[in-house]
Amino acid sequence: MKRKTFAKKTLSALLAASLLTAVSGCGNRLETGLDETIELIEPVGVAKSYVNPEYRNIYVYETYNATVYPAVSEKSYEVGVNFSSYAHLPGESVKKGDALVNGDTAGVDEEIKKLRETMADAAENYEEQVKKLTEQIEKDKNDYEYKLGIFEKLSDNPVAEPSFPDDNSAPWQAYKAWSSQYRSFDASHRYAELTYEKDTLRLKETKELYSLDYNYNSSRLKDLRKQRAEKVLYSDTDGTVLSMNYYEEGNWINKNSPVITVGDLSVKELKCKFVSKSVINLATDVYALVNGERFEVDYQAISSDEYKRLSERDGTVYSTFLVEDPENKVDFGDFAVIVVVSEKREGVLCVPKASVAKDDNGQFVYVYDGDKYVETYVQTGLSDGMYTEILSGVTAKDAVKADLRLNAGSNTGTVNRTTVRGAFSSNAYVFYSATVQVKNPIVYGTTYVDEVCVRRNDNVKKGDVLLKIHVIADTIEIERQERYLSRENARLQELINAGEEDNKDAIKAKKETIADLKKLISDMKKDAATVEIKAEEAGIITEITSLKAGDILTYKASVARIADETSCFMVAEDNDGILSYGNTVTISYSDINGNTFAAGGDVVTVSPMAVSGALRNGYALIKIAPEDMSKFASLTASAANRWGRIRFNLQATVRKAENVLKVPKAAVTVVSGNYYVTVKDSDGNYKYVSFIVGGQDVEGYWVAEGLTEGMTICWE
Repeated sequence: MKRKTFAKKTLSALLAASLLTAVSGCGNRLETGLDETIELIEPVGVAKSYVNPEYRNIYVYETYNATVYPAVSEKSYEVGVNFSSYAHLPGESVKKGDALVNGDTAGVDEEIKKLRETMADAAENYEEQVKKLTEQIEKDKNDYEYKLGIFEKLSDNPVAEPSFPDDNSAPWQAYKAWSSQYRSFDASHRYAELTYEKDTLRLKETKELYSLDYNYNSSRLKDLRKQRAEKVLYSDTDGTVLSMNYYEEGNWINKNSPVITVGDLSVKELKCKFVSKSVINLATDVYALVNGERFEVDYQAISSDEYKRLSERDGTVYSTFLVEDPENKVDFGDFAVIVVVSEKREGVLCVPKASVAKDDNGQFVYVYDGDKYVETYVQTGLSDGMYTEILSGVTAKDAVKADLRLNAGSNTGTVNRTTVRGAFSSNAYVFYSATVQVKNPIVYGTTYVDEVCVRRNDNVKKGDVLLKIHVIADTIEIERQERYLSRENARLQELINAGEEDNKDAIKAKKETIADLKKLISDMKKDAATVEIKAEEAGIITEITSLKAGDILTYKASVARIADETSCFMVAEDNDGILSYGNTVTISYSDINGNTFAAGGDVVTVSPMAVSGALRNGYALIKIAPEDMSKFASLTASAANRWGRIRFNLQATVRKAENVLKVPKAAVTVVSGNYYVTVKDSDGNYKYVSFIVGGQDVEGYWVAEGLTEGMTICWE
């Protein structure tokens, strides 16, 4: 093969001069060391840049932004239910077996109540029957034994029948008396025995029937309790509630649909965009960078079938890494970078990638031999986009033709540690997670509104008047029930006069009827006398039904909704899932009069990466101290009455990392996705140094690996 060569048209110092002119900057003027009278003539077609192969590090890697989360367990119902209330809210600790969510149990509770009353009545009746039958059987037994005893005596001492009947003879009279008694007690003791056996059988049947009924009702009660238990979602682990779906009372919840999550705060997980198992298996190094410090991680692999299932269910699949943090340096919500190094070569001989060419015989570089450029074949290794590893063919002393020109520039700086952070802002709104609905309690009569006494966002105490009303009673019905009561009282007296012992059951039933009538009449009169509907709990009025004087309220019609102040949150719009458990934010509000108030809050829900698609709702919950919520409520009271919904301003520092090595963006050269800076060493020499980027902001890049604190870097 014909080798490509260039003629020598300069002094032998040309090589040294050209190598020196490849680097300039950082404020230093480059000296050639040659006599100024020497004329250097560049040969036609000869490159201006030459390099000696250098020993350097080469990286091939990917980085993934991650967030630190607790291990999250999602909870769902095994049956469909109507939502009632949350038993625990985000940020609250729970124990295994604690209720998390309450479904609507009113219907099944009523069935349980009626069945228990039925069982109680049955038990009471059974005890009375058993008592009566037992007493009767004892009497039957005594009667039978008495008559049997006489009969046996008569049998043991018979009187012989005389040969000649003679009513006037003593023997005949004795026989007739004995015979009469014998026949009488023979019949009576047999009848007494039959009665004894019959009552004993009745007792047995009573017990058996009661046992059957009791077992049947117990089975029904067990089923009803199971149904009720299925309507309450319990935690199967200890932990902290970290997110939930936002249901309102009466909303239907499908079975197997995630409703709420519980997090294990003893486990720290890193979540990032999906990284395949094959990538991890082929990697030479995998670690996390948190606050400028390296942490070892354990990749949690998922099968291809699981990936397919999650992808179909959620659309986006994330990877999980467990972080090893024995000194507890990592906090939930911390920003992290997962570094996956596919290949790494440390201290290997390299030339610029552009210097390596290829023909039919292999790869080669041009080496200047002092007279000409010789095509020299080399064996190459790893390449990072700017530099290629040389395994053989040239040495560090060779001069390799290179088109790469190193411009150090006039700016200089030092690689130092700093804090990097991002800013996040959003709209936030008050979210009352625990509320009590106040309804019209008037059952009897017609309720009319006189005056509405509260407004939305008002603070109320238990017993405060919400609504002034008056009730038009059904006087005809009250009078009818009073006449019925009078008749029942008279009938009760008749039964008592006829004999309390003989009419015990009837008297008991009549007294129960009278008690029910008295309660009904009392309730009707109480409703008729009601003039106010009051708050059942203390809190904040979140809803008030639009009412005016003269309106009619039906039974159980909604009056107002009162929120528990201690369970108030701010809910922030966060469609990109920036905020997560462990982050802190600032909530502020300014009214039209220039009054302002701001308070800090803690994010108590996890971002979408930690949960399934069903729980990715685009919102984050922030817990605010109750006293701060009260200040916000008082500041926004008038605005809330006009607009109904108040918008607050949320500001947060996100993606914050401390103690991070950082370099200015202007100092970085990016080639094929790899990052380089010009480093000036202690001898004043310059070279490109590659590094692994852990992240970036508007100002610069922070370093995961490759640069050290105190390095001097240069740029134009």
